[in-house]
Amino acid sequence: MANDYIKKINDYLDKQSFNGFSIFTGSSGQLINLAEQGLDSISNQGKIEELFYSTIKQFNEQNSQSTYTFCDGYSGLGWILEYLSQKELLDCNLNHTLSDFDTVLYNISLEELNKGNYDFLHGAIGIGWYFLERNSSTTTNSKLSNIVSYLHKNSIYAKGQRYWENKRRNDSSVNFGLAHGMPSIIIFLSNCYKQGIEKEKSYSMIIEAFQFMKNFKLKNQLSLYPINSLSQQPSRLAWCYGDLGIAMSFWIAGKNLGVDSLKEEAYQIFKFSSERKSMEKNNIIDAGVCHGTSGVALLFYRFYIETGDSLFYETSLFWIEKTKDFEKRGKGVDGFKSYAGHNDWSLEIGLLEGLIGIALVGDTILNKKDSKWDRCLLLS
Repeated sequence: MANDYIKKINDYLDKQSFNGFSIFTGSSGQLINLAEQGLDSISNQGKIEELFYSTIKQFNEQNSQSTYTFCDGYSGLGWILEYLSQKELLDCNLNHTLSDFDTVLYNISLEELNKGNYDFLHGAIGIGWYFLERNSSTTTNSKLSNIVSYLHKNSIYAKGQRYWENKRRNDSSVNFGLAHGMPSIIIFLSNCYKQGIEKEKSYSMIIEAFQFMKNFKLKNQLSLYPINSLSQQPSRLAWCYGDLGIAMSFWIAGKNLGVDSLKEEAYQIFKFSSERKSMEKNNIIDAGVCHGTSGVALLFYRFYIETGDSLFYETSLFWIEKTKDFEKRGKGVDGFKSYAGHNDWSLEIGLLEGLIGIALVGDTILNKKDSKWDRCLLLS
């Protein structure tokens, strides 16, 4: 059966305990998985409630040592709480808790913006993404407005082009990866524009960022764009870095702003990337969402949902088959181990690099769901 590997993963996850509450490495990611599974509603609700209270307990115990980041900290947890609340899966009022989050996270976001830390996973854009999910009050709206203004003030502008140097990594290049660089800023600003937040500034920054990135387009290479502004080397095929994340940022911007040239560039990138089928050439060596087959499959599937073009659904299925192939490497779920470099393989259970993400992506694509859980990955 096509879904057998997903069932094996979910059976394994049901028996696991989670070391941490975070969205991408801890129990919060499993809350998304449970919320999206087609289980009996009573059984599923019981699992969600049990894991929810366990997650909050872990947060309370680790609070003083917790980070603010979307990847590992309480902006990601806040996103999860809002997501579950919107799906009406929690029988409690979270406004008081989230209001406390709002105040702390807003102050940290401005500090990080002033440091030049625009990182989605580990910086200010991740906090901004939480506020966009949370944006249900004029208070939150004003916070987003100020974040956009800080992005405008701290950007570098010249001759109709704009960019941001992510100083978290202490290099002078402009990062073109979805996880850490310009595409995440473009998607953030595009959604601010859609929600009516600083529309004029958001619009101009997006168009100017697009003009900047186009200067670095490669010719006659494996990829159309490099990993950053100082590299002429082609980029991998992945969620974290590469053409697919860039294309998704252009598509979301074009759709939200009503700019067809952005959408056309995105379409051509996805079409070009659909021909990239070599695991070795594309530097794909595991099955996870971050830099493995599942992430590639999810991006092509999301673009299929956006466009209705069957080419991209077929391509997503190709990468799902590559994902399933990893199961053959080991007994049970061991074949889905994540590669950490230097011949170091480990069985991760998190959403970003491990089993939760692999199960979520497989379930979404093979059952042709149009769920919006992938908002946590900037994809919808």
